[in-house]
Amino acid sequence: MEEACIICGKRIAGIEVRNDYILSSIRWFKRNVTRNEKGFRLVVCKEDFPKYYKQRKSFERKRSLYIGLGVVFAAALFILSEFNLYSLFYGIGIVVFLYLLSLVSYMPALETGSEAGKQKHDTAAGSAAASSHGRRTGIVGKATKTKGYKHE
Repeated sequence: MEEACIICGKRIAGIEVRNDYILSSIRWFKRNVTRNEKGFRLVVCKEDFPKYYKQRKSFERKRSLYIGLGVVFAAALFILSEFNLYSLFYGIGIVVFLYLLSLVSYMPALETGSEAGKQKHDTAAGSAAASSHGRRTGIVGKATKTKGYKHE
């Protein structure tokens, strides 16, 4: 199966995207209704990872906000209608509608959520190591200070 980046669309290797229920639904629709499934394995290439990370965080914020607003509206509707059971069903409909609205900005998760955090952590650790190198403090681990300040 050929790999394609979900951000730039290039045929390039990268971190694989998790195949969740939303992507499965899209693939089913393209395979059975439009008969236009390309069959790519979706990935995020290294160059587009910062853009992906920003879009994923934006989607997660919007999803939380929309569901929270839906719950508030559903509770208010239920309370203001003097605990009418039908208003509870309408409230659940509002929550579902707002969740579906949040999917407009959908960005799928990566196959292993720890890889994204690990890559971000490695970048932060690299900058921390660079700043500690400038201060000439003792570094514990593989890199040790030797004569001439060369690190192994």
